[in-house]
Amino acid sequence: MIPVTDKEGKIILEIYRKLYKKAEPSVDFDAIWRLAEDKPFYMYFYLPQEKQDKIIEKVLDNYPLSSRERDRIRYSVILGAAPSSVKNEYKDNE
Repeated sequence: MIPVTDKEGKIILEIYRKLYKKAEPSVDFDAIWRLAEDKPFYMYFYLPQEKQDKIIEKVLDNYPLSSRERDRIRYSVILGAAPSSVKNEYKDNE
């Protein structure tokens, strides 16, 4: 985990909330986070990387951040619990 400040942590949570709202299927990030219990829930949600990048940059643009802070937040999101950017097609009983 990349160490972040409290301010950066709040921005990361804002980004995750927006990412999961736009993900397929759409979900409330706070609810899924409470239920996850350290399980890799993010692999069940899809959002193309281009859309993730746009959402991340849009949120970052709302804050006066140094380039180092922006990078720390960006990498923390992508290496953390961001939705999968690879669409998984799960089929039961095959």
